[in-house]
Amino acid sequence: LIASKPKNEPLVPGIIFATFRLSNEENPVAYAQLSSSQSQWGCTTPKIVKLDNNDGSNHIKNNNGVMEFEESGTYFVMAAAQCGSDDNDGVGDVRMWLRLNGEDMADSNTIQTVETDTAVLVCQTAVELKKGDKLEVVLATDVTEGTLGLVATKPHKESAVPSIIVSVFQSTGSTTNSKWTKPG
Repeated sequence: LIASKPKNEPLVPGIIFATFRLSNEENPVAYAQLSSSQSQWGCTTPKIVKLDNNDGSNHIKNNNGVMEFEESGTYFVMAAAQCGSDDNDGVGDVRMWLRLNGEDMADSNTIQTVETDTAVLVCQTAVELKKGDKLEVVLATDVTEGTLGLVATKPHKESAVPSIIVSVFQSTGSTTNSKWTKPG
């Protein structure tokens, strides 16, 4: 980790660590922490990213990558994928975006160019959702050489690296009507 101070610009920290409380016993908040233990290879035809691990959730159902919301509100969504190839031979672009109720979400697409290495591709949004809405992460690739996609690995003597981790939580100060709700 390297911190730097570019001339006439703000400091670039080597790491930023943030933690926050989503809820308490009296006021549980809808959230989900989902991931995939499987590598998922892309193609030019978009496909839904599979999320086979439910690492924790409240009021958000996961059906292998189809997230269904049990409460209306404003949600923060972040998907972080380890993209690359199985044999480090992949060259091309990995694209990832969000789909709400079967429709691609405007301005949610992200692209990571890979050249025989791995990189983390992040896709995030804040979105107003209604009870029953379904949200999915979508993957597509443009491959010049080899194979590309989302790569799950198991380093020696370390925790597994999921191919993707998706974190979703409801904003505690949100409301779906014109009346403002005080957080907490």
